[in-house]
Amino acid sequence: MSTNIKVNPFAIAGTWNNAGLNSVIVALPGSPTPEDVIDKVSAYLSTKMYNAAIYADIDAVSIQESVANLMNFISVNSWCNDCCDNTFESFTRLKLGIENMGFYSLNQISYINQFLAIPCNTKITIVANLYPILSQLETNIILDVELSKEEKIPLLVLAAIAAKSLEYWEAQSSGGPTTWNPYMVPLPSADWIRPFWLYNLLGAIISMGMEMKESGTIGSNMVLSGVSGGLTGSASYAIFK
Repeated sequence: MSTNIKVNPFAIAGTWNNAGLNSVIVALPGSPTPEDVIDKVSAYLSTKMYNAAIYADIDAVSIQESVANLMNFISVNSWCNDCCDNTFESFTRLKLGIENMGFYSLNQISYINQFLAIPCNTKITIVANLYPILSQLETNIILDVELSKEEKIPLLVLAAIAAKSLEYWEAQSSGGPTTWNPYMVPLPSADWIRPFWLYNLLGAIISMGMEMKESGTIGSNMVLSGVSGGLTGSASYAIFK
């Protein structure tokens, strides 16, 4: 075959992330509480985890528990400050926090740090320049022979969420879809892409790391875990920053 195709098998994670962000914001009340965010994120996740005909009230408990635990964890850490103030010391703190998440190998952590370095690099001011960097990073993961198939799963989930969420927050900040716009003050400003996008990535990373630490396994559950974390991270930052 003449075309060298490199496809992310978990690309659906990015689609679910963006659909979930839309679902959450349109369902939130005017002055949302943390409980409202947990409820709306959980409601969206339930549509991906259960058939409506077999979804029982008790199923909501485990979903809401995981979302609430993630929100609690995010809220006690200055994740964005540890990235967005763009100092060596702060980024070091961020990396140390990620290293304690539960990822399997230094190779995984190396790629995660590369993903975080993109929104954390304030020298990149043209959003269009971010997309080829993300695409190359995704390709590098797919081709990396040092990573096992299992090690690649959370990284490729993160790659899918990173690319689609960048598109999403760019549209939000540029006068496109205005669902999250009221939380971007001053309006509109490309400067707001960075923290909203960062928290989308951080939430996904933290959620997948916690999942691996608790279960000790990596599989397709990483998709839902990553999406759950991404939604919780962005919504938490947007509303309670």
